[in-house]
Amino acid sequence: MKILKEIEDLSYHGLLNVDSKDQLNQMIINRSHNAFKKRDRKKKSIKLLSDLKKHQSWIEVSVLKALGDIPYTTKSLNAKLVKVDKYEFYSRENIVFESLEKIYVTANLYKPNFTKKDRFPCILLVCGHQNLGKHSEEYQFVAQTLVSYGFIVFVIDNFGQGERFSYFENNVQSVEPLTYEHDHAGYQSSLIGDNIARYMVYDHIRAIDYLETRNDIDMSRLGITGNSGGGTITSLLMILEKRIKAAAPATFITRRDIYQKTGQAQDREQHWFNLTEIGFDHEDILLAFAPKPLRVLVAEYDFFPIEGTLKSFELAKKGYCLYFHESNLSLKRFPIEHSYPIEMAEDAALFFQLCFDYHYHQTIELKYDDNCLCTYTGQVASSFLDARFVYELNLERLNQIQNNSRLNKTKYLHQYLNKMIYQHRVFENYNSKRNRVFDSNDLFIVEHWTYQSQIDMTSSLLWFKNNIRSNSIVLAIWPNGSSNLEKHGDFILKCIRDNKDIIVLDLCGEGFLQQRELVWWAKSDEAYGSLYKLNDDLFWLGDSLASLRTYEVIKAIEWIKIQTPLMLEVHAFQTHNVYAKFALELLSYRISYQEHDGFSGYQNWIKQKVYDEKYGRDILFPNILKYGDIQDIDISKKELL
Repeated sequence: MKILKEIEDLSYHGLLNVDSKDQLNQMIINRSHNAFKKRDRKKKSIKLLSDLKKHQSWIEVSVLKALGDIPYTTKSLNAKLVKVDKYEFYSRENIVFESLEKIYVTANLYKPNFTKKDRFPCILLVCGHQNLGKHSEEYQFVAQTLVSYGFIVFVIDNFGQGERFSYFENNVQSVEPLTYEHDHAGYQSSLIGDNIARYMVYDHIRAIDYLETRNDIDMSRLGITGNSGGGTITSLLMILEKRIKAAAPATFITRRDIYQKTGQAQDREQHWFNLTEIGFDHEDILLAFAPKPLRVLVAEYDFFPIEGTLKSFELAKKGYCLYFHESNLSLKRFPIEHSYPIEMAEDAALFFQLCFDYHYHQTIELKYDDNCLCTYTGQVASSFLDARFVYELNLERLNQIQNNSRLNKTKYLHQYLNKMIYQHRVFENYNSKRNRVFDSNDLFIVEHWTYQSQIDMTSSLLWFKNNIRSNSIVLAIWPNGSSNLEKHGDFILKCIRDNKDIIVLDLCGEGFLQQRELVWWAKSDEAYGSLYKLNDDLFWLGDSLASLRTYEVIKAIEWIKIQTPLMLEVHAFQTHNVYAKFALELLSYRISYQEHDGFSGYQNWIKQKVYDEKYGRDILFPNILKYGDIQDIDISKKELL
């Protein structure tokens, strides 16, 4: 039908009476602003050393909760020395150990041979997002630089990089490595209340356990450094690992309110549920480490805004002052883009030497070589047939939750949904507007309506009104709403011919409410595009895009019941059945409901090794599998209205 195409074309331009293409972003900015005021009040209340110590305990507890706690095992590391390569000034050991059972960690240990010391201070080097991980040129050169200053250097591969691609079967990757893999496994972790960073942190905790088994390392002089994603894990270890004595996090520390305005996304291990809502920010990473020696390494041209770094640093100085150790906190700026270059590594080395009263140096010619591999195939997945990854750990965690749970799933799932969907919404008045009428000169006319579903948020729908007779009305909820009419043209015509009106609902980010692109390299609905980024901003606020959209379905149903006495039916398509079914669960009355090729449930999602990446932003309800699943809802028991 020509009219459907015309309306679809109009929907891409948004609404005329409101900036609908940025309203989701602006709503999140406003909500975040209120949370940031809470953060600032919390920091201002720290006036005494006793206040700071309480705050440090709060930081640790809050971060542990956001990560889903840290794994623990008493099983052996089963560390194996694969080979040793000797060079003029150092040797490099290729090592494999198990951080958890069958979780194989590939590692390189660099050891200087130009000094005659028995025990060396050690630096744990944490890789950022490099496809080759520990054996990339960047991290080989950083490790060689640190070893040239007389340190033992230990560096491992994180999940999704180096020799630890998780989705690698028959020499084929089914999921792209690095951030894509972190997201893919990480969204499934979120379903059970975990963050994938818990496993990256624990791999490094077990790396420290391994270092303690050696007799050539002075564990009283253990430092850590890492940049980008490695700066993330370095930051978490600064909070959680007491054996670390000095730290030099690089190219990660900023501030949430400043980074948020860049429009850029981050990957899953860098999003910590509800921490913005309760007042946590990057300065807390630095405060948690006080009074131990800390050097913040900054790239001036980084995509992590330096303004945020400097602000966090200034706030952390006040905490170090309360310990009377202000000199233990320092910052060094480098006129570079996002990276960990040699000059930054040299600065870190000199910092650690000062911390540990240790002074050795030998000029080394930096060389890249490909002898760093610890597995015979170059990948754990193909070298160890029993290897496990985060996917398997998620299933293990799910089984633990289900075995330990005695919940009345219907009751507790209802309570969970009620909190997630309602706690952040403020509704005042619908203030409805009929914006435009499209005349098909056929069986129906189409009215475009908008109304306020909550403060600062306009909702949009298309009302297809039967020109002959209407016995009932259908609320249709499908992906992309008004921008996806032609695909559902047959369904629309069937409703009209069955003497029904049909309303097509636009949910935030869809149809007339499409969010504009915030970065040039990703479309709004793509990975790392606007909806991805805004969903994670909501995640920091203890919320989600799925929760918000479910609320919008509730308000649409309530709005329709005010407008017409016609019997209402709800039809949900594909993954949008999540919003519809959860909305109907929270309403006090029953409405006729039908699904079309609907999402089958969160347990089925977490059991899929490879799934549609849009699940992560479209239907993620954080922690939901702690309480139940979509199959636990039975809306048929309510009285039909």
